[in-house]
Amino acid sequence: TGVGITPEARLTVLPERVEVTVAGRVVTAVPLPYDYPDYRRLLHGPTGSPTYRVPVDVAALRGALTADGAPVLIREYAGTPHEVTVLGLDERGALHVVGPDEAAPHAVRIGVNREYLLDALDAGGRGQLVLELDGPIAPLALRRPDDADAFSILMP
Repeated sequence: TGVGITPEARLTVLPERVEVTVAGRVVTAVPLPYDYPDYRRLLHGPTGSPTYRVPVDVAALRGALTADGAPVLIREYAGTPHEVTVLGLDERGALHVVGPDEAAPHAVRIGVNREYLLDALDAGGRGQLVLELDGPIAPLALRRPDDADAFSILMP
């Protein structure tokens, strides 16, 4: 491809293979034989809509995530520490970064890897995205409001 040209990519996911085609090149892989969290609810189909669809101002969320003193938890996975950010909905239903002193027993909360969330905000390529959350073990989706087929998935 040339400078400034973004080729179209096609992703095919079947039970027996995963295939990506970009600029006439095809890469095929065999899916892992393990259970994966319920990503199917993030794809458009007969399952209905997600429980929560929250508009996200990318600049404001990025600012909240990267501000000095922004609340983060350190969680270890496979011997490596990771920064986890907890997101929640305020009383108006707006997204915000949850601090350690905010305890609401029935509030919507989800913890995600902070760096992955920042990468997903960048990948969205828009000033406004829509966050979709369907449950405590369902992946979190960040969608472009003007392109239903483009989204990033973050595992809770």
